[in-house]
Amino acid sequence: MPATRVSRSEVLSYNNAVKLKRSIKYDNFLIAVFLIVFITFALTIFKPDSAHAATLNVASGSDTISVDGNCHLSEAIQNINDQATTNSDCIAGDGNNDTINLPSGTITLTANLPEIQQSVSFEGQGMDTTVIDGVDTYSMFYDSSTVCAGENRIVEFLGMTIVNHAVQAGIFINCSDLVLNGIEIDGSSSMIDVDGVLLVGNGSTGNRVIDANNIYIHDYDVDIPIFYAFVVGNTTTGNLTTTVNIDTVTIENITSTGITNNLVIMSGNVQESNGTVNAIINNATVQNITSTGGSVNGITASSASTGGSPQTTTVSLNLNNSTVRNVSGLSGIYGPSVGVAIGGLSLVAGSVMNTDLTTTNVIVSNNTSDGFPLNCTIKDLTSDFGGMGTTNYQFNSSGGNLTDDTSCDSYFTHPTDQTNVTNLSSFLGTIGNYGGLVPTIPLLPGSPAIDSGITVAGVTTDARGVSRPQCYGYDSGAYEYDGTCPDPPSSSQVLSYPESKTKTTAYLILNQTVTNPTVSERKFSDLPQDSNLDYPANLTDFSLNTTPGATETVTLYYQLSGNPSDYTARKYNTNTKQYSYIQGASITREDYNNTSMLKLTYQITDGGPLDQDNQANGIIVDPVGLATTKSSGSLVNTGSLTILSTLLGSIIIAIVAYTYIDYRRFKKPLMIAEPNIAKQYTYWHHLKVVRLPIAKYRVMVVFERRG
Repeated sequence: MPATRVSRSEVLSYNNAVKLKRSIKYDNFLIAVFLIVFITFALTIFKPDSAHAATLNVASGSDTISVDGNCHLSEAIQNINDQATTNSDCIAGDGNNDTINLPSGTITLTANLPEIQQSVSFEGQGMDTTVIDGVDTYSMFYDSSTVCAGENRIVEFLGMTIVNHAVQAGIFINCSDLVLNGIEIDGSSSMIDVDGVLLVGNGSTGNRVIDANNIYIHDYDVDIPIFYAFVVGNTTTGNLTTTVNIDTVTIENITSTGITNNLVIMSGNVQESNGTVNAIINNATVQNITSTGGSVNGITASSASTGGSPQTTTVSLNLNNSTVRNVSGLSGIYGPSVGVAIGGLSLVAGSVMNTDLTTTNVIVSNNTSDGFPLNCTIKDLTSDFGGMGTTNYQFNSSGGNLTDDTSCDSYFTHPTDQTNVTNLSSFLGTIGNYGGLVPTIPLLPGSPAIDSGITVAGVTTDARGVSRPQCYGYDSGAYEYDGTCPDPPSSSQVLSYPESKTKTTAYLILNQTVTNPTVSERKFSDLPQDSNLDYPANLTDFSLNTTPGATETVTLYYQLSGNPSDYTARKYNTNTKQYSYIQGASITREDYNNTSMLKLTYQITDGGPLDQDNQANGIIVDPVGLATTKSSGSLVNTGSLTILSTLLGSIIIAIVAYTYIDYRRFKKPLMIAEPNIAKQYTYWHHLKVVRLPIAKYRVMVVFERRG
């Protein structure tokens, strides 16, 4: 039977008032249940804490404690310590992780800053933008062992410059986990001698973690017995561990006439400490450190037992991709001056001091003691001070280190190390701002440090944030050369093969030290699919022989279009039939053989996760390739998904707007005919009793007409 058109009033008649009343009651019941469930869920998820972290905005200018309508730095610290509005110009600290926002401009101290007693983050606007001035008189940021017991807090310093601090230090944290990022401490205008610049200890009853990034300490001229530029360690009794992670620190232009010892960067255990320090320093630059009255150390791993009962202490420092140049001083009671050192003393009988230093990709150049070259040494001072304890030292190399004298010969013994490189210093440029937050020493074209390094886990950028590597291998030092790449080193082997997809030639570059290298194409179409990825130049299948357990640098060139960021480096395992990412791989674009090509560089260890057979047997097999997201049929790549989403969204908005207007127009006469029902007549009821039946009727008409 043909369908008959019905009017809107007939639909309402069909859905009589009784049914409408029942529908309203039922739907209101469901809505009530939904609201109860939703409110209960919301209260559970968003239940307010008893205390929220507070944010205190402080003013620039003179730092005073007075009722003047401005929240000052000292007032903010005191309110956070007290968790109360001790100073009415600032709000109270409310939780365990309050924030003090430091302004642009200079805050000039008029008294010592209050001691830090709570977790707090000091957030400045950046180096040279936010300045804290101690006017050569007042102590700056510090906490104290008097409030350490039982504390478990974190103190952060972000984006600021500290000038003219008092004798103690610019930052002296002894009881807290510490985070530093973007901190400059400038001693150029200081008129007094200071004991130290950035001192970090562990005077508490718990383990501590220190994270420091983008630190710049410079221009101090002091005349005191002992000066510390940047020292971290365990300093009190207790079986504690201090974990130190330093990435990108520059210390330059420190002059001292002190007669004993001057330490630029040191990690270690001192005094009565029965604990451990584990330190990692990446991308450090130390330059122009001079002592005219005593000895000076550039970067040191050190242990000391000076009293109390017998202790066992372990200090471990991994020094990676760092540059130490122009450290000069005299020999004194703390041994000779030196660029990179390991040392200490054990005075107490029965005490054991274990100190390990491992260097990787480090440049140590033009450092002297009494005018004679001395880049590396071990300084065991136990016998010099009449000690009766035991000291154990390990000065190791993981490779990629360079030095311009013979003092490191006993320590830089890895096959990739280079010692007594006579022209090393002449290829180091002038320290300056070449990008990033701290000054660095650039590698000049032709530097023997270019492509001389090895891969270091976690070190993927230099001190400026430039990706490593840039040319045929990783560079040594804190600076990754990013100029015009030299020709492949003469020690390299270049292999090639025709690539069938691009109809071009692909190149494989390996060190001359490997033997029996082979290379061929492995077609992606012959392998299992790799999710939604494609390999526009297929995969490269190569093998080589090397020293068992050795790490080799692999460089591949593919003639592919697009940006390096469009591609990822992937490995295929023919045994497991699985693909995986190549960690630490670098993909760049470079001219090779007068052609713009994509360059893939990474390192593979015999027996490591990238080696096909996973055995340290001197044989490396590794099918790899550059993968990119498939473009065919992909709405993401074509933009169709965005267009479709916009269209559907517009249609939905139009339908909602039309039905809502229709609901308002329909409810008006209903208010006259059935006022009690109309009061409860909602938009959702309108859709059910009017719009949906009409839509159903129209669909039936369409199908019957077509039939």
